[in-house]
Amino acid sequence: MKKSIYFFCLFVLVTSGLSSYAQQNKQVSDTVVVSNEWTRLNNDIKGLDAKLIIAKNNLTTYLSQAGQVHAQNPAASPVNQAPKGRTGSTVPAPENTKKDYESASQAANQRLNSLHDQIFILASEISKKKQQLAQLNASNVL
Repeated sequence: MKKSIYFFCLFVLVTSGLSSYAQQNKQVSDTVVVSNEWTRLNNDIKGLDAKLIIAKNNLTTYLSQAGQVHAQNPAASPVNQAPKGRTGSTVPAPENTKKDYESASQAANQRLNSLHDQIFILASEISKKKQQLAQLNASNVL
């Protein structure tokens, strides 16, 4: 019976000592550095989340506006069709409106691709920061 009490006391002592020995922060200054790093990472994640939400809102707004613009093809509308004569330029007006529509459509597609790229970049930065935060939490006891 005495041996089991000694082994139990030794077991408790060893297990409590291992967790404090395994901690990487040996000094108070290390804990302050880790705490500052943790705060910085959390603030970075919050800022990136806000930027991501704004980019997604811009994307939905842009998609709805682009859908309305694409639905109204100016080259096909009767209001924008030119009279039979020339309008002062060397190209008739319907051709000009068609070229303008195509260039506007191309610019809209470039803007849409830019928004998608921005959202992808922000999401990847957020995932990197979250991985850094998880590593920090796993390796240090705050």
